[in-house]
Amino acid sequence: MHILLMQSSRSRLLAQRRVRSYVARYGVPDLIHAHGSMWGGYAAMLCARDLRRPYVITEDAESILTLDISRGDRRRIVDVYRQAKRVIAVSDALKASIDCIAGAQIAEVVPNTVDSEYFHLPCAPRQSRPFVFLSVSDLSPSKRVDLSIRAFARLHASEPHARLVVIGSGKESSRLRELTHTLGVPDVIEFTGAIPRAAVRQRMWDANALVLSSDVETFGVALIEALSTGLPVIATRCGGPEEIVTPDLGTLVECNDAAGLARAMGDMLRRDFDAAELRSSVTRRFGYAEVGKRLCEIYESLLPAGEGAAKRRMRGEQSRESRPSPGASRHPLPVGEGAAS
Repeated sequence: MHILLMQSSRSRLLAQRRVRSYVARYGVPDLIHAHGSMWGGYAAMLCARDLRRPYVITEDAESILTLDISRGDRRRIVDVYRQAKRVIAVSDALKASIDCIAGAQIAEVVPNTVDSEYFHLPCAPRQSRPFVFLSVSDLSPSKRVDLSIRAFARLHASEPHARLVVIGSGKESSRLRELTHTLGVPDVIEFTGAIPRAAVRQRMWDANALVLSSDVETFGVALIEALSTGLPVIATRCGGPEEIVTPDLGTLVECNDAAGLARAMGDMLRRDFDAAELRSSVTRRFGYAEVGKRLCEIYESLLPAGEGAAKRRMRGEQSRESRPSPGASRHPLPVGEGAAS
C-alpha cells in the first residue's frame, strides 16, 4: 500500500509541484491522506483529481470545532469534505462540528495516537515532595494557562509544598510571568520555555500530575503522552479531553473555573494512582497498534477488492528479502509536504 501524506500548505501551486516531484521519484500513490481541510486538504483534493486517486482527510483544527470559519472558507471546506472518500475526526466533539459544516453525517472518529515506546514509565519511582503539577502547551490565549496559574495560586495558600512547571512558548508568555508576580507565586512556578521532546518526557517523569486548562481542544495529545508515562491528569471539558479522561485516569472540570480547578488539584494531592494502570489504559485505546489498525482498515476499504491483501503479501516478501539497516530511511520524504508508507 502506497500512501502520500500531505500536511498544510498555503500555496496550491507549491503543493502541486511537490506532488509531481514525489510521483516522478516514487510513482503514483494508491491514495492520498491529508491533514486538515485548510490547506492540506484543499491541495489533496486538487492533486487527487490530477492523479485520479482517492483521498482521505483527517481533521484536527480548533477553528472547525468552534465553527469559527469565514463563509468563503466554509464553502471550500465543504467541497473538500464532500469529495473526500473518508473524513476522519480525532474526537466525537470534532465529528459533530464537521457534520454540521458539511450538512450531513460524513465524519468518523479515529483518535490521535501516542508513541508509548517513547513515553514510557520513569525508570525510578516518582517523588511526592514537592508535588509538581505540569502544564504542557502553547502559551496562547485559547490554552488558558492563566487559569492553571490562578488555580495553583489558590492551592498554594494551603499547600505550600506544591510546585507548578509551565512548558511552552507563545505570545502569552510575558503576561503569564507577570501574573505569577501579581498573585505572589513567582518562586514556586517555573517557566521552561519551549524545550526538546526528550526534556518534555523527563519533566513528565519528574512531575506528579498534568494540568490542561484550555477553552478548546480537538483532542489533547499532551494528556495521552502524560498518561503513557503513568502521570494522572486534570483537564477542562473543552472538547477532546472528555473522550480521554475517565475517573480512574484523573479529573475533568468546567472551563474557566479557577476555583473548581484548584479543588481538583487539591484532590489530586490526596489520590493514589497505579502508574502501570494509567499507561495500560491509554496505550490500549490510543497506541500505535489500535489506531494503526483502524487507519489500515480505512485505507484498504478504498483499494480494489483483494488489492490490499496482495500488496501486504508483496510488502512482507520484499521486507524479508531486504531489510533496511537500523536507523535507515526506507522512503525519503519530499521536504515539507509528503510521506510514503
